[in-house]
Parts: sequence; structure tokens; C-alpha cells
Amino acid sequence: MPSTDYRALFEAAPDRYVALDLDLRIIAASRAYAAALGLADGQLQGRALFEVLPSPAECPQAEGQAQLYASLARMRQSQTAESMRSQACAIRNQNKLQRISWNWSNTPIFDDSGALYALLHRVENAGQAPQSMYSSPVKAQQRLAGINILAAEDNRVNQLVLAEMLQSEGATVAMAENGRDALWRLEEKGLAAFDIVLLDIQMPQMDGYQAARLMRAIDPELPIIGQTALTGEQDRLLCLNSGMIDYIPKPLNHETLINMIRRHARTPAPNPSVANSGEIRWSELEARYARKPAFVAQLLTLFLQSNLGLDQQLQRALDQGERNTLIGLVHGLKGSAGSIMALDLVQHAQRVEHALRQPDNASQELSRELIRRLSLTLDQVRARLKL
Repeated sequence: MPSTDYRALFEAAPDRYVALDLDLRIIAASRAYAAALGLADGQLQGRALFEVLPSPAECPQAEGQAQLYASLARMRQSQTAESMRSQACAIRNQNKLQRISWNWSNTPIFDDSGALYALLHRVENAGQAPQSMYSSPVKAQQRLAGINILAAEDNRVNQLVLAEMLQSEGATVAMAENGRDALWRLEEKGLAAFDIVLLDIQMPQMDGYQAARLMRAIDPELPIIGQTALTGEQDRLLCLNSGMIDYIPKPLNHETLINMIRRHARTPAPNPSVANSGEIRWSELEARYARKPAFVAQLLTLFLQSNLGLDQQLQRALDQGERNTLIGLVHGLKGSAGSIMALDLVQHAQRVEHALRQPDNASQELSRELIRRLSLTLDQVRARLKL
């Protein structure tokens, strides 16, 4: 009996499958999967999945893209299958991004010894034809243009996503695999070569804490941001005591990271586009709910009703020094403002929440500015609803 060619069977499967190694590089793909992306046989093997697909940083409005990346990253640790239904994902079509609604599942594959060695990703249409997507406003603004960043991250997938996230904003990125490598690059390039350093905390050979202390000894003015999955108060103090100026929890939030870099980098960050400053991004909001245009009015009405009087509550908590109350109010506003694409308000709320968690009084002026921006946003919503 002739031997079975399992790769040929896999590639001929009628469903859309792709097998990935643990670095999320494509081992094999069915012809149906390649055809769904508009690619020919043989164009996928050996390529990184988020090179073939748009990365989460390229299409922040396609929420399923970030969820897919997070699911694959989780599965390498949990080794448990996951699935999601009707996710807004993105594909490339002739170098243009298209939104598509996909159901997908991720399944771990084990070798004979029981060790995880591959991931199986399967997709199917969820009943929505591909739609043209608006270009990412984050990418267009190039908010980190002219900023040179040294980043240390030992995980290859995280390196890919982090580099894409920063480069899409216009930054120049040098990637190191651990703290020792980052220190060597800093010494090789010179003290003026980098405007800011991003250090993962848990790395082989030299962790982020030790690297930060040595870098601070070389250049006391170098801004260093820690990246950690541990977010307790003790972890925050360890970061700050090692010489880091700030820290960000993992998985990284795109907007939080960009704003943090803009705040601390030695080279001044470019000002955001005046057209978007303080404005709700109406075109993106309408594109997000293109299939349900009436839902936008319902969402705006609910936002208005939920936040009426919030400016007075914020002012009262600020006047009375109720820091915990302020944190709760600002955190809630951040979520609701994001739902209507009031991204300027979201970014400022993030700055305020961060400042409120620090022991100094820098949050007072930021909080007053947040109240002003909230009032402007509510006025925009009223005008849109013609109230």
C-alpha cells in the first residue's frame, strides 16, 4: 500500500486551514485558505501569519485581528483550543485592506511526547462580504515620527507586533533580544542614538530590571519604560526603583503605549493632526457600523444620556480631593468615549487616570482639561443628533 501524503491531503481539504509553528510562521495551508486571501498555492509557506494578514496595528478598527493574535498567544501557554464567532477581521486585496466577518477556531497540535509543536487555525465566512476599510488614522498621523526607540523583547512574535506597532507610527526601531543585547546596542550606537528604551521585564541572560539599572548608570537622563505582565503595586515599585520612568502592562495597548512614548521621549513628538484634535472620528464610527447605520444614533444618544452631569461630578470630586472617585469616573469615561470613536478624549482620559495613580499633584490640571474636552465632546454629539 503506498504511503499517504498527509501534506497533500491537508492542502486539498475543502475548508480553510492553516498550520502554524510556535513563532506563528505558516507550515502549511489549504488551497481554500490561500484562495480566500486571493493568493496562489505556495505563496504562504514559511511566511509569518501577520505578514500575510494585516497586523492588529494596521487595522485597529477590525477588532477580530487583535483578538486573533491574543488567542494564538494565549494558546501557546494554555494549550487549550479557542474559537470566536462573527469577528470583524481584515485581509489584504491588491494592497488594500478589506474588512470581512469570519468565524475562526484555533487548536493546539501535540507531538507523540505530548509537547505542543504547532497551532491549527481555521476560518469560515460569517455571512458578510468583504468591505473596503478606512486607512488607520493612527498610521496616517505618524505620531512617533522622528523618534528613535530601542526595544528589548525576547519573544519573536511579540517582536514582530511591537515593531509593526511602532513603525506604523513613524518611529525608527532597533530590536534587541534581551537586556544584555539592548545594553550592547546602546553602548555601540552611543548615548544620543535613542530617545527612549522599552524593556521587557522577564528576559533570558539579563532581565529588564538589571538592564535598566546599568543603562541608568551610563545615561541618567535616558527614559526607560518597562513592559510587564505583572501589574501589582510591588511590580510597579520594582520598575521605578530599577530606574524606569514608567511601565506598561502586557498585552500592550496601542494607544496607551503611543501616548506614553510621546510623553517621555527625549525628541519632542509631532503634534497630532489638527483635523482630528478633539474631534469624534465620524467616518470611522460610521464605517464600524456600516451595516447598521441607525445604531450610530442610538449609540450617540446613550453616550449623551450616560454622561450628562459627568462634568459636574468630575469637578466636585476634583475640588474635594476624592482621588479614588475621580479614577472610577475617568476609567468609565475612557471606555464609553472609545465606543463612539472620541479618541482624543480617550487618550486624555488615559493620561489623567495614569496621573491620578501617581503620588504627586500633576493630575489637577490634566483633570480640568479633561472636563473641558468632555464638554466639547458632548456638544459635538448634540450637534450630530440635532438636539
